[in-house]
Amino acid sequence: MVMIYSLLKKPKIFIFFRFHHQLQFHISSLSSPSSTQYQKPLFSSSSSQDHSSSLIVNHILTAILENRSFDSQLTSSISNPQWTVGTVCEVLRSIPRYFFQSCESIGRQKGFRHRTPLKQRNLKQESEHIEKGIHVLGPGAYRDPMKVKLGLDKALEFYYWVETQFGFTHTEITCREMSIVLAKGNRLNVLWDFLKEMERKSNGLLVTTTTVTCLIKVLGEEGLVNEALAAFYRMKQLHCRPDVYAYNTIIGALCRIGKFRKARFLLEQMELPGFRCPPDTFTYTIFISFYCNYSLQTSCKKAIRRRLWEANHIIERALELFDDMLKKYYSAVNEIDKAVEMMRKMKLMNHGKPTTSSYTPIIHALCEAGRVLEARDFLVELVDGGSFPREYTAKLVRDALKSTGETVFEDELWRKIEEGIKIRQRFVVFSESHFNSNTSDLFLNAGHAEGNAVTFHVRNKCPFPLWPATASNAGHPVIADGGFFLPSGQTKLIQAPPTWNGRIWARTGCDFTSTSNTKPCCETGDCGGKIACNGNIGLPPATLVQVSLQPDTSKPSFYDVSLVDGYNVPISVSAKSKASNCYIGGCVKDLNKICPRELQVLNGDGQVVACKSACLAFNHDMFCCRNAYGNPDKCKPNMYSNMFKEVCPSYYSYAFDSPPPLVSCTADVFIITFCPNKWGVLNTFQFRY
Repeated sequence: MVMIYSLLKKPKIFIFFRFHHQLQFHISSLSSPSSTQYQKPLFSSSSSQDHSSSLIVNHILTAILENRSFDSQLTSSISNPQWTVGTVCEVLRSIPRYFFQSCESIGRQKGFRHRTPLKQRNLKQESEHIEKGIHVLGPGAYRDPMKVKLGLDKALEFYYWVETQFGFTHTEITCREMSIVLAKGNRLNVLWDFLKEMERKSNGLLVTTTTVTCLIKVLGEEGLVNEALAAFYRMKQLHCRPDVYAYNTIIGALCRIGKFRKARFLLEQMELPGFRCPPDTFTYTIFISFYCNYSLQTSCKKAIRRRLWEANHIIERALELFDDMLKKYYSAVNEIDKAVEMMRKMKLMNHGKPTTSSYTPIIHALCEAGRVLEARDFLVELVDGGSFPREYTAKLVRDALKSTGETVFEDELWRKIEEGIKIRQRFVVFSESHFNSNTSDLFLNAGHAEGNAVTFHVRNKCPFPLWPATASNAGHPVIADGGFFLPSGQTKLIQAPPTWNGRIWARTGCDFTSTSNTKPCCETGDCGGKIACNGNIGLPPATLVQVSLQPDTSKPSFYDVSLVDGYNVPISVSAKSKASNCYIGGCVKDLNKICPRELQVLNGDGQVVACKSACLAFNHDMFCCRNAYGNPDKCKPNMYSNMFKEVCPSYYSYAFDSPPPLVSCTADVFIITFCPNKWGVLNTFQFRY
């Protein structure tokens, strides 16, 4: 009684004890020649089998459990064998059931509690963990490697034994069941060799599309999705043609472990015009189902990440507002020197560049305190820094200088201030009516503002900050100091001479405080580790806007967006002109998300931040259109440029892209937008100056 009670307190031991006792009973009854009464078979078939078939199945499984060889002695012990496809399949199906599971799992019911999502298994790592005694999780948990090896060896031995000793002719069904046993036992090298042998032996009758499709399903359920994908691509070697069921099976396996990008790639293949097996309703049902499951698993993580992102940005904004509030407070209580000291400290510690909002309260306080000359010096410093005061502030300083009899501004400086104020006013009206933006500071760089200068509105609609850069062609001046910082959601005005030629691009992931001499300061587009490129060309890959302006307003200017040097962010270009040909659209997709592995540029976190061009990645004349391939007749589009063209149809995809996606437009105001609002949708704006 004590022993029974202790067994009941340990259910796993009790189940194993019962299974072992029942197994020994059946072995003894089957091996006894005097036992003529029929016993209910331990390993009964799931389908309706006759009495003799059940006895054969039990006899073979008993021999496997006893590790007996499949020799002539075992052959003679079976009287009147009636080998059918069902009998052979039942033996093979019983191998995973009784050898690939723990004793506790035999006969178990399917659980209903939530399980951890399936992940891609690493068989090599699992074998190392088993050798070291580390517990293995997932489908391979609780397996006895010795029992698995015994089951696999005996299954193969039985498969060939029943063919050679009894002349049984294997069919596609028995070949499929044997393949499934090898797949569930994770003996993949033997599986591939077995399939090749069966395909060669039967001239394609034993290994069919159905066989490989079942294997893909089993491998996916075992967490071996990479191996399932390999089986899908091996179908051609096995002379099998994948059908819509094969595509649906591998897509389901990929979605099961969250590889939606690869699954989408297969779906896009199926959606190609004239494809042999187009997607059916179940194909889209797979995506909908797994997308819903995946969103349930990741929604909390996304919410946490978003809240952290918002919190970090709120803190940054709070610090900026705090600095402004302190400066305004010091100015209001006539502690002007503290306000000036704080502004100098902000510049010294690289906490930001003082703008109009920083200078205005100090200038006003100095004027009210009678320190007019200092107010004038700060106003000149503001203009030299690339910003311009409000109209009221400029007139306040000018009137204060006149009232004290001091020297007023030079005529050239005052004209520059007035021109900057006019541009500022026009852009404020433009921002309120078209962007509905709360942009507080607009800057105008690049020397003197001439009446016929061309204005570029550089907008950052990416969810991260950018460091736009400019590089002029030979003989043309540097504009906007060659580069500047542009926070997310902000716009900056830069002016260029009417004859300017050059390029504009965006730098991402920059850290100019780094002291490393070997690592670039920016993840993409770096130009020597400085925020102001001063005419230096950025390191590829980077999306380029190439501009060639014409001084004659009756003649069109030319510009294009090029991926010849690679891609980092999408760009759209539009102009003040209402002509329909004055724009370049964005991309229909984010190229970084579908960039082939051989072209990817990764940051320190392993994220794809840019996509190289084929020329940059392989440095081959055929891809770079040089030397023997230096003309349009020899240099043709390749698979990579075609992919670029499909994603960004209005960009240059390679050097001799035809027809050339070059825009000719007569305008004096252009908008360059990084990360347009929607993929493939260009936001065109009507200017109302």
